[in-house]
Amino acid sequence: SIKEAKTPGFPGTTLQKGEDAQAQGIETEKYRSLVGNIMYYVTNIAPDCANAARELSQYLARPTQEHWRELERLVGYMKQNKSHHLIYRKPRELRVISRTKRISVRFHFMRNEVTAGKVIANIVPSEEDESDILTKSVVEKLFQYHAANLWNGTLRYWSREDVRIGDRVTD
Repeated sequence: SIKEAKTPGFPGTTLQKGEDAQAQGIETEKYRSLVGNIMYYVTNIAPDCANAARELSQYLARPTQEHWRELERLVGYMKQNKSHHLIYRKPRELRVISRTKRISVRFHFMRNEVTAGKVIANIVPSEEDESDILTKSVVEKLFQYHAANLWNGTLRYWSREDVRIGDRVTD
């Protein structure tokens, strides 16, 4: 039986690549299938599980006991959050190629603006940065705070005063 968990990942941990000997006895196909299903779930329903799913998806070739334990943790979190009144929608066509190109163009534009001194990047502490739960495993209290804002639609968003390019304010 899978234990319920309050966060989708173990805070402060990063998965490591396994060796062939470590992968013995692991049901690789089952692991791949479960991670694939979770990726669909995360993409369409549960963005708060994105970081854990991303980490698990990097080890589809040779999952280890550690990867399986992390997978069980994520499933335990999803099990614990069954009370999130989910609305299922029809899957939309993914436009990965065009999105990737757009991200690349935006990245290079921003990098050039930063290099030219037109954009100043500020450090945002984890306590104020909702996106942290999408990129790393954070402590339970912080995860629950940001996840609640995500699920309730009350994320803090940038105002015009938050973003400055050169001497002008922009959105």
